[in-house]
Amino acid sequence: MSRAFNHGPMRAACKKFSSQKPAIPAAAAVLLTKPIETEIIRVAARFVDLQEFRHAADYDLSEPFDRAGVLLKIASARAAFTDWRSVRQTRNASIFAAALLFDDRWNR
Repeated sequence: MSRAFNHGPMRAACKKFSSQKPAIPAAAAVLLTKPIETEIIRVAARFVDLQEFRHAADYDLSEPFDRAGVLLKIASARAAFTDWRSVRQTRNASIFAAALLFDDRWNR
């Protein structure tokens, strides 16, 4: 069984949404309500940051980790969930969620 969400395209979509002027395909951009909620921007930015951290933890054996740094990343993940809960019912959150699934296919 394959999973619906693939982390590579999710990261690409999050990179595009991690600013006030998202670099998303025009077909999706026309659906967004401006300005994009700050919480969505933070969720997207945190996803990218936390995924990079996870890759370093999994694959870079020379990368040192300390308790304080890891606790900060945990707090960042919790903050992302808090941000998401506050905006998950908005139109832009629905478009962001669709981008996590379809970003790599919107330009086809």
